[in-house]
Amino acid sequence: MTIQELHKATIETNAHPVALVQLPFPSQSVALPVLTRYYQIYEKEYQNVFPEYKLAEGDLWEAPLWVAHMDGAIGRDDTRFIDLSRVACQKEECVNNICREV
Repeated sequence: MTIQELHKATIETNAHPVALVQLPFPSQSVALPVLTRYYQIYEKEYQNVFPEYKLAEGDLWEAPLWVAHMDGAIGRDDTRFIDLSRVACQKEECVNNICREV
């Protein structure tokens, strides 16, 4: 891709809102015990620093971090976050949810 093509693609993309999509993690429904324990320990330690921090069952603690990093890197005011982490890990369901949101 040339610089001109990249610039043109950037301009065309800027005409549409950007959606940041958290796809489902298959491991959330049947998590490995070692990962479950890791996240329990991490959440407890994190709450020691930020007592107001709470997760609901099945939440991903990483989502806010990567969303903020990506949103900052994109540098647009119209980015949207679509959280599919609780949706079944099936292509059709994910696509339908994304289409409804954008």
